[in-house]
Amino acid sequence: MIQNSYNIVMVARFYPIKNHLFFLDIFDAFQREVPNSTLHLIGDGELKTAIKKKVERLGLTKKVRFWGKRSDVYELLSLFDVMVMPSVSEGLGVAALEAQAAGLPCVLSENIPEEVDIGAGLCQFCSLTDGVTPWLKALNNVKNIPELNKQMLLSLFLEKGYSLDATRKAYFEAYKFE
Repeated sequence: MIQNSYNIVMVARFYPIKNHLFFLDIFDAFQREVPNSTLHLIGDGELKTAIKKKVERLGLTKKVRFWGKRSDVYELLSLFDVMVMPSVSEGLGVAALEAQAAGLPCVLSENIPEEVDIGAGLCQFCSLTDGVTPWLKALNNVKNIPELNKQMLLSLFLEKGYSLDATRKAYFEAYKFE
């Protein structure tokens, strides 16, 4: 974790379906409640300019960090407190599997398949139509989730039929990081 800050990460291409612009409104409200919060955006894409403009319009320039496209995402996950995926639609949500493999709690849109939840208590699902409040509540609830050891996480992955190596490979292929 990055010290003295509550760190939210979103790992996604900057495309409409990933819903960055929606989440910026959530983060704007959240950072008013938790002033030491920072949003970290890892990725790149066609909406980068629009996202940067909205960050500026909301006065969040010092609160949002753009990391660009990275090849070391899995290694970075331990720096953050929570991963968000406010996607309008998602195949499986491999990034959420990677986050859970790293022990990182996830706040996900209800449009992400429930199969992504390995049963470790790390995933919370929120509606995209119920406004800001459920997202704020979920982001605040993350603070109460106990840390899980890697062996327990591995066991849960195997019970669900997921291999961490296969999941990691699919993740890197999806984002063309390799």
